Amino acid sequence: MLLSLICVFAAGFFVACLVSGLEYFHEKSIIHRDIKPENFLLYKEDDDTHIKLIDFGLAKRVGQNEVMNAPNGTPYYIAPEVLKG
Repeated sequence: MLLSLICVFAAGFFVACLVSGLEYFHEKSIIHRDIKPENFLLYKEDDDTHIKLIDFGLAKRVGQNEVMNAPNGTPYYIAPEVLKG
C-alpha cells in the first residue's frame, strides 16, 4: 500500500511539473503542439525529481487573437475526430 501511495504522489508531482512548464510557455505565447510522453525526459540520470520538455520542432509563437486550425503533432496521439477533419 505504501509503495502505491508513493507512486501516486510521484505521478502527481510530475503532472504538476508538466502543467507548470506548459503554463510558463503559454504565458510567453508559445505553444508546443506535440505533447506526448516521449517528449518528457528526466533532467539528470541520478535525479528523478525533475523533468524536461523537449522537441520544440512544431512549437509556435502565437498572436493574442490567432486561431490554430491545422492539426499538428504525432498522428498516434491526435484524436481520430481531429484527423478526419
